[in-house]
Amino acid sequence: MKVTAQMLRDNGGACEYQVKIFEKEWPDGTRITKKACLRAVELGLDTTWYAGAFFNNKQREAYDKGIDAAWEAYDKVIDAAWEAEVCNKAIGFALEVYAPTLEARNRAVAIALWQASKVK
Repeated sequence: MKVTAQMLRDNGGACEYQVKIFEKEWPDGTRITKKACLRAVELGLDTTWYAGAFFNNKQREAYDKGIDAAWEAYDKVIDAAWEAEVCNKAIGFALEVYAPTLEARNRAVAIALWQASKVK
């Protein structure tokens, strides 16, 4: 399926700010590929909004299942980082762990979006 800025505006009610980011990256639209999903997450596009607006029930279930595991892993690491910071044991630990953990979570979200888009 090819996604275009006009499609986001017309059928999904996307906020104009997000549409402009999308349109700058993909002026002629893009197919939902693994690469495009990873880039969308890097750009800060709201993939959860997209899934809710355009996916059928089976696709949305697959997406939700895919991101649940990512959020669980992310939350565990972040909780440990905050605990370490609050306890003043290793303030740097929180900062060192946060960025790669967020990147891993974002990558998992992008992969979930791409895989769910292929569900029939």
